[in-house]
Amino acid sequence: LFVVVDQLNRGRALIEDDVDKRLDLAKLNMRAGKKAISSATFTSAASYLKEGILLLPPNHWNDDYVLSLDLHCCYAETQHCNGNFLELTDVVNTIIKKSRTFYDKLRAYATLIDALVAQEKSSEAADLGFDVLAHLGESFPDSTPDESMIFADYTKTKQMIETKTDDMLLNLH
Repeated sequence: LFVVVDQLNRGRALIEDDVDKRLDLAKLNMRAGKKAISSATFTSAASYLKEGILLLPPNHWNDDYVLSLDLHCCYAETQHCNGNFLELTDVVNTIIKKSRTFYDKLRAYATLIDALVAQEKSSEAADLGFDVLAHLGESFPDSTPDESMIFADYTKTKQMIETKTDDMLLNLH
């Protein structure tokens, strides 16, 4: 697959005006990129995925949405694995801007959160994670709980545990 896709990519100039052939080659690059990901060769994967993105026609987010989304998400993920966080951020911003639904953005958000953690920006990652969860309908307190709230939860948990035997606690699933 890799040899064939490499050769076809080298001849890309010969199909510049043929949208169908360009889309077919973009799909082959997607397959090669995913195959490279499964082999943990992320630099090669990023190269195939980027080539696939470049082969997409100008109106690809409207006409070839699923392929566009998949290429961009996979490319962002490979850039995370390669440590190329600037490129990852650019691609994620494109995905967020072009996605049709919030659910289509979730994969990009997850990649961005992972990248922020990898860059030791845990606070930003947590804030983004809470924003995403809030958009999904999960609410969290805006502030850190005070000691009385913590003590109340501790007491409630302690009372629940006191009614259980050791065997019951060990067999919780």
